Amino acid sequence: MKQLTLIIATLLLSLASPLQTLAQKLTGNATYYGNRWHGRRTSSGEPYNKDSMTCAHRTLPFGTLLRVTNPRNGKAVVVRVTDRGPFRKGAIVDLSMAAAKELDIIRQGVAPVEAVAVVNQPVGPQYKTREFPELQLFDFHNGALRSAAELAAQQREERASQLRAAAIKTKEKPSFRILNQHFQTAKANKK
Repeated sequence: MKQLTLIIATLLLSLASPLQTLAQKLTGNATYYGNRWHGRRTSSGEPYNKDSMTCAHRTLPFGTLLRVTNPRNGKAVVVRVTDRGPFRKGAIVDLSMAAAKELDIIRQGVAPVEAVAVVNQPVGPQYKTREFPELQLFDFHNGALRSAAELAAQQREERASQLRAAAIKTKEKPSFRILNQHFQTAKANKK
């Protein structure tokens, strides 16, 4: 019985430790993504959108919500972790352009912030979160709107089928036509 109690207590402590680390207040500097990163793929696989409320953190799991506060003016935003970084000494988060504007740190470039993981807390109206639908592109093959991921998958499949068809054709014995022509060198042309 004592062993069972000890095992249960150990399991409960091990389960509580990730939540405890998520609830800790992180203090340090925040940076933000420049415009050149817009549209590039993040570590989580989704493209970076400068108008979304996202951030990069070195260790927190993707999808973790962080409440980031600027202590100088009291402004706060809730951002979602979608990338890894920042790799600058003293920086704890790398914010999207929209989040940096909301916190009013664009002019500074690097600013001190406080970050706390939002664990089962409702997001209130004071925190601006924006959800953007995935970009839909027009598919000229069938005239429908499709996501960029679906179109890329379709293009990969079409390219793979083209390569398979080319491989089948090359298994046939190639035929050569030899032309009987006399080629002269530059030295022979001078004579």
